[in-house]
Amino acid sequence: MKKLLIILTICLLVSGCGDKQIVCTSTKKVDETKVTIEISAPIKDNKVTDIKTKVINYFNTKEAAKAYCKNIKSSSNSKIKCDGKKVIITNTSNSNQSSNKDDFIKSAEKEGFKCK
Repeated sequence: MKKLLIILTICLLVSGCGDKQIVCTSTKKVDETKVTIEISAPIKDNKVTDIKTKVINYFNTKEAAKAYCKNIKSSSNSKIKCDGKKVIITNTSNSNQSSNKDDFIKSAEKEGFKCK
């Protein structure tokens, strides 16, 4: 029992004492491409600062995905991963400004995202 309490205490300290993360997603079809956008951000003291955006493009063919990947790599500073018919674009915003968690969720939901 004593070991279990020690392990639980360590886990709480390592995980930031219960800080959470908000994740908002939206999926749409653009022409023949399915696009999923995921926005995630850690929540600390009811504030959101560092926002990670992941855009996943699902193409019908590997050729279309490859052409898109080549084009986007030459014009973007984001992290880009090309995987068969899927192209994943990831970007992290490390802002010094923070926004309220509820305002962040309301803004995302207004744009059609579903947040958890």
